Amino acid sequence: MKILVVRFKQIGDAILSSVICKSLKETYPEAQIDYVLYDYVAPLFEHQKYLNRVISISKTE
Repeated sequence: MKILVVRFKQIGDAILSSVICKSLKETYPEAQIDYVLYDYVAPLFEHQKYLNRVISISKTE
């Protein structure tokens, strides 16, 4: 199963919604959890065990 979580808000919203990613990984341990964030927020999440991939985009994209 692949799950993509998209978060285009500010840093606080991204941190709060990261709990959803962790909960998804606990519920579906075999799932691939990818998180889409703005490029200035992405480094905060790059080494989280519950995320398989952090995808960063710029505001212009």
